[in-house]
Amino acid sequence: SLAASASCIAITRTRMAPSSNESSDESDVEDKRDYRRGGYHPVEPGEPFHASRYIAARKLGWGHFSTVWLAWDRREERPVALKVQKSAARYSETARDEIKLLKQVREALAHRRLEPRSDQPAAIEGVDAAAAAVVAAQLSAGPPKVVTLLDHFVHRGRHGAHQVMCFEVLGASLLHLLKATSYRGLPLPEVRRLSRDLLAALAAIHAEGIIHTDVKPENVLAVPSAVEHAAIAAEARRAGDGLAARPPRPRSPAAAGAAGARTAAAAAGDGARVPR
Repeated sequence: SLAASASCIAITRTRMAPSSNESSDESDVEDKRDYRRGGYHPVEPGEPFHASRYIAARKLGWGHFSTVWLAWDRREERPVALKVQKSAARYSETARDEIKLLKQVREALAHRRLEPRSDQPAAIEGVDAAAAAVVAAQLSAGPPKVVTLLDHFVHRGRHGAHQVMCFEVLGASLLHLLKATSYRGLPLPEVRRLSRDLLAALAAIHAEGIIHTDVKPENVLAVPSAVEHAAIAAEARRAGDGLAARPPRPRSPAAAGAAGARTAAAAAGDGARVPR
């Protein structure tokens, strides 16, 4: 529930997928014609990614550039969200640019946690001193609510090579929450809390020379409560356990050699690993 959670700003382009008991219209479902060469990768529950480190569980959402899937990280034993980009060159280039920005934010925030710099927002041009003081207090109280890039790699499928970004699992978008109220709005205390988190997050990335340019309800996500996160983790773990229980299919020596070549190519295209 929103009352039990904070909010987090995401540098992504996704829509929340409807739950099984919700009605759906064309805006809730990606265009199936985009599942083609250069388009979406047809992810299936139980599908392994990145040398079987990540196992897909279910779709969380979609956007014009990508689909997002709940998955289980078998190495770190945690749930993650995999953003699987379309494979056309223009989408891959956009993903690489996004990865650069996300890594810059991740490194900057890691540095801030070691050496807090809560006076930075006051130096931002156009920020009122009183407002800057409020944001500074939020920054000094803890890490800004900015989505964290955990890993990234290239996944090769039948529709091409797809850039994949791995994130922490977050909850419903602000748009999803507004729809749940039939657009009547959220309680004022939650609006205040959300606004504080959003301003602190924007100030943190602004201090690093990054302008978001796409702040909208779809890109503000609720942080799951401890109970909700435990349920998400249990669901994702079942997908990982399902792969472990599934016996491997026999392959000919030629097929095994081809699969090994694809794995090596994927590793060559992989940039960063999760920092230890």
